[in-house]
Amino acid sequence: MTAGRPYRLAFTHDDACQELRTHAGTQFDPGVVDAFLDQAAAARPPVAEGLTPVADIAEHLRTLLATAGA
Repeated sequence: MTAGRPYRLAFTHDDACQELRTHAGTQFDPGVVDAFLDQAAAARPPVAEGLTPVADIAEHLRTLLATAGA
């Protein structure tokens, strides 16, 4: 989900986590989703208040470039 494809942009970390939560119990095993998200939260470094993660900035730039070419 977090890798771009020719037919769609990559999800941000937060969007991918939300997608997993949304489909837990239907597409994804809820126990696996919980374990994965717990592990992902523990591994993700904290972001200082008021700062935007580089990945979010990169995603925004990709979106702008994709729409500019359309």
